[in-house]
Amino acid sequence: MMADLPPKSYRPTAQKRRRVVGTLSLLFFIEVTCALFTSPYLRVRNVTLKGLSGLSPQEIAQTQQTAAKLLRHNWFLAPTSSVRRALHHLPWVRSVHLVRHFPHTLQLVIGTRQPFCRLVVGSTTYEMDDEGVPIRLARSSLPTLPTIRLPQETVVCGKPLDDIEIGALLIILKQSRIENHPAIAGVEVDSERNICLNMSDGMRVLFGQAEEIEQKIALLNRIYELQPNVAQLLSVVNLTCPSHPAGIPRLAYLKATSQPEASSTAHSMPLSPRNERSKTQG
Repeated sequence: MMADLPPKSYRPTAQKRRRVVGTLSLLFFIEVTCALFTSPYLRVRNVTLKGLSGLSPQEIAQTQQTAAKLLRHNWFLAPTSSVRRALHHLPWVRSVHLVRHFPHTLQLVIGTRQPFCRLVVGSTTYEMDDEGVPIRLARSSLPTLPTIRLPQETVVCGKPLDDIEIGALLIILKQSRIENHPAIAGVEVDSERNICLNMSDGMRVLFGQAEEIEQKIALLNRIYELQPNVAQLLSVVNLTCPSHPAGIPRLAYLKATSQPEASSTAHSMPLSPRNERSKTQG
């Protein structure tokens, strides 16, 4: 049998009751939402920062001043995106991560740029990270780092140097590190954009233009693997053409640099990375 239907007179009353309940529920939702977004209880009262170790007092103060723009805003509506963008514009800031702690606190975890090398342009020395971004003027307390010397050009802290030579130099500094390999004390780029490495053992390595960098690095590593004391034999290694590497014996180089008229007596010494010993050709 079919269930008995309620009298027709009850149906409009039930529909009205549902509409009233729906309207009241909507009003309650709106009231709660307005309370969440406007209540003074949910304003940001604390902004904490992590990851500022290693920064100068001035840099810490500027970072804190930028982050303080989040204070007194609603916890849900705080301008986190604009503050994060502003923090990213600070030269020493590499990354920003936001952590929310309900109901009053926002925490910013700052990833700072770490000095990877010194950048010398003219008479000015900067700290630069491994992405080619100048961070700040070099501090006297900075530990020993390889030095990159560039011809005069405009440097803006916080903006990466897009020169192809910078990318090549960073690759060289990152990859030319193996066991028994001396550190690279400095890298120079001349006005014609030729690259020269000054090794810590006193040997100079000519890389030429920023081409075939991977092959040149592999060849340099191979030379040191086969002859760790190669700097005692050679003053200059020329890897400009990696298929035909060459070197200048140390004695010949010293004579050429100390006696200009003897420069014609300096002999080139072909290098063969496959053999542990090379013969001097007169």
